[in-house]
Amino acid sequence: MKPERSGHSGIRRSWFPDEQKGLAMTEPRTYPSPPVELPIDPWLLEGTPAPGCKVCTALAHEREEALVHGDRSKAYEVSREIRNHRHVSSR
Repeated sequence: MKPERSGHSGIRRSWFPDEQKGLAMTEPRTYPSPPVELPIDPWLLEGTPAPGCKVCTALAHEREEALVHGDRSKAYEVSREIRNHRHVSSR
């Protein structure tokens, strides 16, 4: 729908009542929103070190350090390494 003009003054008259009241648009947000906290799957941090394995023990220590410093991404990576670490038996 095209807004109509009133007379020769060039003043635009709107067909939308909210626009006439100055309520047509809301003000844009000009500040950042707080971060969204998403739930974390607990299995991402699972990974039990094998008893007596030096590699697993070092990785478990690295995971604890990452958690202390708030680096969850690093903790997830190390947990994955612990879960996927192969223990070759020496015969």
